[in-house]
Amino acid sequence: MTPSIVICSHNVDDFVLNSLAEIKTHSPESEIIVVDSNSPKKDYLNIAKDTYDAKIIEGNSNYELGAWRLAANTYERDSYLFLQDSVLQKKPIPTGLLQCPFLAFEAHRQWFGAGPEHIRGTKSILAEAGIEISPDFHIICGSMMLIKNTLWKQLDECIPNFVPQNKTDSCTSERVLGIVMTHLGFNPGNHVLQRDG
Repeated sequence: MTPSIVICSHNVDDFVLNSLAEIKTHSPESEIIVVDSNSPKKDYLNIAKDTYDAKIIEGNSNYELGAWRLAANTYERDSYLFLQDSVLQKKPIPTGLLQCPFLAFEAHRQWFGAGPEHIRGTKSILAEAGIEISPDFHIICGSMMLIKNTLWKQLDECIPNFVPQNKTDSCTSERVLGIVMTHLGFNPGNHVLQRDG
């Protein structure tokens, strides 16, 4: 069974249309869900719907994590491939990967790229959730992942009060999601499509 492909888009330069075209080329059987994050240019939504048969959700103001929640709550499916709008799918998803309960799109070790505000935010969110930070965690870059719905629900239940409100929160969510997945037994560094570089 193919995952529903969910694209979080804040459309500025129509990158999302290139992404949709590649998905239709390489995963023509996949359902596409576009979650619009208050884009300044909304004309792409009609193209996404009419040309690529995408389901549309508007009004997301909570970055990637908000988009993933909206899609999963609106369209409950067996699995999701959560992507940002500038990612281009260049080949079909290998069948073997579709059986995995979880794969991060890309992962980096621990506090890679984190500023003090991201570290503080991450520690605060996880303390509230009662989740210990493993010394060997990886972040989920761009919050992009392939994930089974049952595991997504477990992840989301760990951090129900975390709702990104700004870019700092969005960057913090990469670390929070990585640590929560490690807490659930899936260190993204060991379950990754693109290895650390």
